[in-house]
Amino acid sequence: KLYKGLKPGETVALPEPADKLFSGPLLAVRSAGAITFIDWDSMRVVRRIEARPTQVSWSDSNELVALILESSFYILRFNADVAAEKLPTCTADDGIEEAFDTVDEGEETIRQASWVGDCLCFIN
Repeated sequence: KLYKGLKPGETVALPEPADKLFSGPLLAVRSAGAITFIDWDSMRVVRRIEARPTQVSWSDSNELVALILESSFYILRFNADVAAEKLPTCTADDGIEEAFDTVDEGEETIRQASWVGDCLCFIN
C-alpha cells in the first residue's frame, strides 16, 4: 500500500508477497522470485525482472540502475521515454521489455555501492 501526501493511496497487487522496497524514480518491490519496478504516478508495472537483488541503486541522472545480488550484479539503463510512451497501453504482466537495457553484468560480491555520476563505485 502506498501513502502519498500522508494520505492512503493505491494498493499494488503482485503475484507474490513483497519482502523489500527500494526507492528511486520508480518504486522497486522485491519478492521471492523477482524485482518489480512500478511507476509512482500510475502505480502500474513498468517491468518485472526475475532477479532478487539485495540492493537497488540508481545513478544521480536516474538513467542507470544497479541490481546487486548475493554474488553478482547487473547495470541497466532505464529508457524513461519508452516507458512513458508504452505504459498507458501495456497489458503484459511483466511490463515493458524495452523499458530497461542491460549495460553490464558481473560476478562480484558487493557489500556497498554508490554512484558518482555514471560511475558505480563499490566495496566488495
